[in-house]
Amino acid sequence: MKTALFCVLLMLIAAMLPACKDDGKPASANHKMQQPAPATSDGQTMPQTEAAQPFVPENDSIGWEYETREDNTGTPHTKIYLNYRGVKYRAATGIGYYKELPKAEYGATRYAVPQTALTATTSFWAGMQQTCYAGVEDNYLVIYLRTTDAGDKTGHDAVFVPVMKLDLKSAMKPR
Repeated sequence: MKTALFCVLLMLIAAMLPACKDDGKPASANHKMQQPAPATSDGQTMPQTEAAQPFVPENDSIGWEYETREDNTGTPHTKIYLNYRGVKYRAATGIGYYKELPKAEYGATRYAVPQTALTATTSFWAGMQQTCYAGVEDNYLVIYLRTTDAGDKTGHDAVFVPVMKLDLKSAMKPR
């Protein structure tokens, strides 16, 4: 009787182990436990379609870096880098000395940067204005660049061209 009870108890324990562990890790470490649905500010759960929205980087985790060298005529040639989550990505090249554009100036006709942009940078050299900004589309961080005649106040030539596309899923680093 004791042997039968011991065998039944042993079988129950053996049956429960796979449910608790997988490859020596607790089920929560293998993401096998069901996660609660994300909640809105009023405490209601969001539908799965809203919960699956792409990651939008925080402004403090993104910024610009520049490497500028002057040629033999004194013209500054700049390599523009986007620093995203501590990783430096070469985004574009341009002419002039670049500086970060304040968000308050995004909508100005001479820059024409969308208000949805995460960050923007601009330069001016010899009558030429170059503006570059980063924005999120689907699951990508996209860098746009445009070159305009700085004297053009109408903004008719404000055409941004994508110059870099970064997959946010592969670019994310653990915090």
